[in-house]
Amino acid sequence: MGLSYENPFSEPGVWLRGNLHTHTVNSDGRLTPEEHAERYREAGYGFLAVTDHGEYVDTRGLGGGGLTMLQGEELSAGRTGAGTLYHVVALGIGEALPFPEADPAVSPQAVIDHVNGAGGIAVLAHPYWSGLTHGEAATLKGLAAVEVYNHVCELLNDRGDAAAHWDHALTAGARVNTVAVDDAHSRERPHVPDDSFGGWVVARCRDRSEASILDALRRGLYYSSSGPSIHGVEVRGDEVTVRCSPVAKIAFVSVPCLGDCIKEARDDLTEASYEPRPAERYIRVQVTDSRGGRAWTNPMYVE
Repeated sequence: MGLSYENPFSEPGVWLRGNLHTHTVNSDGRLTPEEHAERYREAGYGFLAVTDHGEYVDTRGLGGGGLTMLQGEELSAGRTGAGTLYHVVALGIGEALPFPEADPAVSPQAVIDHVNGAGGIAVLAHPYWSGLTHGEAATLKGLAAVEVYNHVCELLNDRGDAAAHWDHALTAGARVNTVAVDDAHSRERPHVPDDSFGGWVVARCRDRSEASILDALRRGLYYSSSGPSIHGVEVRGDEVTVRCSPVAKIAFVSVPCLGDCIKEARDDLTEASYEPRPAERYIRVQVTDSRGGRAWTNPMYVE
């Protein structure tokens, strides 16, 4: 038995923090692309994707000052059993997607297939918020990632956590990574905090170029977070060891009834190890601090 894992902590390069889901005045956001770029640059982000609904916005001229812009678009399509739309975020594309926005007659699988054929990265956006069943999410093929955490969906109606959708797909045999995102709209709402800077990925990139960042995302050379930091993952033989910022819980999540979880009353945990069992198809690490912030590795596959 062995573990297959694209380990970002074993790769040379630089660590860059980024947000992969952002909306501007070109769809239903409040800020311009320029304003978003400046805010994320000032916050120390290394990359940002503007992903307006049904609108491709070329933002390559907004980079600089340590920030690299990724090209993207979000498209709503199809119809779930609940009567809602699937949402797919396309990253690394060079032109608008050739589908109308919010058309139930357009298959979400056709959108994913087109994104992959164009050399892009297809991400399933906020499946819990969208009303997808676990089975509906798991039937989609060719996804690079599922949004495990969507910050604005968490703020608006507590439906930002899609870990169960992701685990169902992994248990069913899919090999799919995850991302945490803001889905920032920056609209002012009573009693709702700013939806920026709440979900991000930290990627190990060869350099700061768009091509290097996209390569890291395709390969899964990153972890995702809404708070804690993961400082290292080591796979030695059949044992996995994770090191992180102080947290209250470190979970090794796997197929139903298996895996393991280590808990403390306070944020006293900074390291834990686990040896997977043969029946476990995959292992992913999730750490949680006492304020509810979480960080996620991409899956390790038991082979």
